[in-house]
Amino acid sequence: MPAAGLDMTRLAALLRNARRRILLYAPPYSRFATAAPLCEALKAALEQPGGASLTALCLPDLHEQGWMEEFMATLRPRLGRQAIRHELEMSRAFLRGLAARFGERVTVLELTTRPCLPVLVADDHILFGQFCHSPVLTPEGFWHMVQAPVERLFGHAEQETEPEGPAETRASFRIISECAHALRRARTRG
Repeated sequence: MPAAGLDMTRLAALLRNARRRILLYAPPYSRFATAAPLCEALKAALEQPGGASLTALCLPDLHEQGWMEEFMATLRPRLGRQAIRHELEMSRAFLRGLAARFGERVTVLELTTRPCLPVLVADDHILFGQFCHSPVLTPEGFWHMVQAPVERLFGHAEQETEPEGPAETRASFRIISECAHALRRARTRG
């Protein structure tokens, strides 16, 4: 059942309790940077010995990809170019701070392809929403959460095979395939 709005309390609990993988594919992350519960949850997960790793896919600068200006106009229709640049930099600074603090447990990659939908993964939980041309921003849209065998689905995506199983597994695979595609094409930001 979709929920109207991203439940920050529930998301913080999922992040805090992650033990294997956290994937952020819902840029930009300036709202993460300013939401203390989410920051603390990420830090708590990353501080656990042998705990979760974090991979974050961030957006490039406005001028680096032809799709960025239109994409940001969709995400932040009321912001000017300077405000968008500031938000992108705040997002990157937040991610750089996590990488500096937690070292190899954090991987920050820059997208080279336009995201199709926002996705957050915490172990076997997949949260996903949608990008829309609307003054109502993504966190306030409809969000879905499903449980799925995420590691197995990433394995299928890497091997370019389709999983067998119920419709829910195959539907979840579509979302994980999008994430795997973005990860393959992303680059390390220097």
